[in-house]
Amino acid sequence: MDSLWDFHIHSGLSPCALDEMTPNNILNMALIKELDGVAITDHNSVENLNSFYHLAKNKDIGFLPGVEITTREEIHVLIFFEDLTPLDYLREVLKRNLPDIENRREIFGSQLIYGMDDKVITEETKLLTNATRLSFGDTLDLAKEIDGVLIPAHVDRKSFSVLSNLGFIPPEFKGKFLEVSIGTSKEAFYNTHPAMKKYHLLQNSDAHQLTAILEREGANYFNIEQHKSILQSLK
Repeated sequence: MDSLWDFHIHSGLSPCALDEMTPNNILNMALIKELDGVAITDHNSVENLNSFYHLAKNKDIGFLPGVEITTREEIHVLIFFEDLTPLDYLREVLKRNLPDIENRREIFGSQLIYGMDDKVITEETKLLTNATRLSFGDTLDLAKEIDGVLIPAHVDRKSFSVLSNLGFIPPEFKGKFLEVSIGTSKEAFYNTHPAMKKYHLLQNSDAHQLTAILEREGANYFNIEQHKSILQSLK
């Protein structure tokens, strides 16, 4: 079965995302754009995943729980997992390792936690865009603990990427995929970084507003029947 996905979308919980990024708005937009599935990857928090997970089942669209963690090296990594089983554990790990710095919503934006009806349940007060105390290696271990998948985010960027901040892919990373920004040419990236040709490249929207979510023509294609699930496709 063909399946087209956008694996990097921020809800209104991420302070850099617009408040329009509610569960119903995001999933409805994905359906309008004829995507088969999406992942929500908020900065250093999993607090909106429960609403998205259950709402996606009602709307008959694929959903993969995820999170975008900022490591202590200021590298952005995406971690995906099959279902909500590790949610409490991830919540505890992230809260313990995120600096206790209060969000200033007038500067950084609001950090909204939604119910399935898009009503705001509460607002996260700790600033989510700071680097955590987790190293890149720690996040690899975390992904393994929850039987998840880690993918280094937007490795083509000049900041907040594993290549910009370390200059190389650590040998302990055994994954098959890297993410590059949507405006980047895969061919040009491989030409600039020939050592990266052993990896497959994902291009996601990194959407912070509804219109930025990928169109079907630009989405990531997988044949789900080959791997049983979208998570297995990424392993």
